[in-house]
This record gives sequence, C-alpha cells and structure tokens, in this order.
Amino acid sequence: MWDTAYKQRVALMVDQLVVQPYNSYLTSATDYPAWVAYQVETYAEAVAELRTTTQVVIGLPIFDANLPAHDPTVETLGGALVGINMGLEQAGESGDVITGVGIFAERDMTSDDWQTYRTGWLD
Repeated sequence: MWDTAYKQRVALMVDQLVVQPYNSYLTSATDYPAWVAYQVETYAEAVAELRTTTQVVIGLPIFDANLPAHDPTVETLGGALVGINMGLEQAGESGDVITGVGIFAERDMTSDDWQTYRTGWLD
C-alpha cells in the first residue's frame, strides 16, 4: 500500500495513472471488493487533492492464476467492479478523477465476462 504522498508524487509526473488492484495475495473473494474500493477511494482522493489534470484508470483482472499473488477465484471481474463502484461512491466528488477502467487482459474475456462488464460498469 502506497501512502498519499507517494501517490501524489507519481500523479504529478504523469498524464494518466493506471491503478492495478490485483495481485493482492488475498484469499477471500468477500474481502476483495472492499480492498478494491479502498484503492479507488484513496487514489481518487490523493489525485483530486492536487487539482491536476492527471486521469486515473482502474485495472480489471481477467487473467490466469498467478498464485499466490493472483487467484482468479478471489480477484474476480465482478468483485473488482463492485469494489470500483463502492470506491467511487466513498470518494464522492474526488471520484471524478477516475476516468475509466482497463481490462487486463481483454484477450481472455469470455461472453460471460463481457456481460459482467456491461452490467457492472456500463449500466
């Protein structure tokens, strides 16, 4: 977990910051959305405080297991989307710096994943 000062230093050096809330080493799918929400909220607040034009994009995990860091049964697309939406709500107006999501890796998306994405992000 990076502290606010570090997040702000990085945000001042770039036009766009991609937060990749996966490879968390979490072992519980019920903990994952809350962890993602925390990442979204704290990055949004840190960047918004700077009043810069830096955009923040949140990564979505769609890739094979990389144990113990990434367990796709824990770090699910649905859980990530729930966490992103929770984090945006918690961040309030600061959430405006979150300009979108990025799928990693789109080549691994199934039709069910696309439906989850549409329902959890686009609707």
